[in-house]
Amino acid sequence: GQVETALPEIETRLTQVESWWRQYRSGQTVPEAPDAEFLARTFIGALDIARQADYAREDWASALRRIDAILEVKQALARPAQDIAGDRMNRANVLTKLGRFPEAKAELEACLQIFRDDPTRAARTLSSLADLFATQGDIAQALTLERRALATRETLPDPAERAISHNNLAIYLQRSGAPSGLAESPRHRLADLVYCLVAGLGQHLQTTLRNYAIDFRNAADAEPAIPGIAELLADPAFDPLKQWLNLRRVDAADLQADVDRFLEQARQMAAAWE
Repeated sequence: GQVETALPEIETRLTQVESWWRQYRSGQTVPEAPDAEFLARTFIGALDIARQADYAREDWASALRRIDAILEVKQALARPAQDIAGDRMNRANVLTKLGRFPEAKAELEACLQIFRDDPTRAARTLSSLADLFATQGDIAQALTLERRALATRETLPDPAERAISHNNLAIYLQRSGAPSGLAESPRHRLADLVYCLVAGLGQHLQTTLRNYAIDFRNAADAEPAIPGIAELLADPAFDPLKQWLNLRRVDAADLQADVDRFLEQARQMAAAWE
C-alpha cells in the first residue's frame, strides 16, 4: 500500500541493474556482476517488481514497457517458449487494459497453442481470453471460454483455480441478463464460496465476501436467491465439486452451517455500507 514511496527506490535500483545488463550486452566486462545468468535474472526480477508497482498504480502503459523489456531479455537469452509465454500472458492482460484488443487476442491465442500440454496454464489462458471478450461486451463468447477453462480445471486438483472459474461464470451469467443465466449464476457463486471455505482460501474468500455483500446491498428488500448446499450438489453440473467434497469427507450439514455464518457476515457488511 505504499507504492508511491517504494517506486523511486525501485527505479534507482532498476536503472543500476539495467546499466550493467547493457554493459554486458555490449561485450564489456561487468565487475559488479560477473555472472551473466545471475545478472539477467536480477534484471528480470527488478523489471517484474517495477511491473507490480505499475499494476498497483494502474499505469498500464508503463507496465507494458516493463513487460516488453523482460521479453527482450528472455529472447536474447533464448529462453524456452513456455517461459516466455508467461510474460506474453501478462502482456496480453495489459493490452486488454489499454483497449488494444486485437493485439491482446493474438498474444493469448499464441499462448494457448504453447500451453497445449500444460492444462493449468491453458485454463488460465482461456480465462484471460474470456475476460477479453467480456471486456468487449461479448458475454456469450466469454461464457463459452470460461466453461472450457472450468472443465479443464475440474480435471486438476487445485481448488483455487476452480473457484476462480466459478466466480467468473457467476459474473458473466449475471451480466448476460438472460433468465437462465440469472438462475444459474447463484450456483456458481455458491460453488466458489464452498471451494474457498473448505480449502481455506483466505484472500479469495475476502473477495467472495465482498461480492455477496454487494449482492445483499443491491437486492434491497428482497434477498438474492442463494441455493442451499443440498440443492447445489444435486445438480449434475456440479458433480466435480461433490466428488471433491466427498474425497475430503465434508459433512453437508456442517458445510451448510459454515455457509450460513459466512452469509450473515456478508449481510452485516452490506448493512454497514448503508
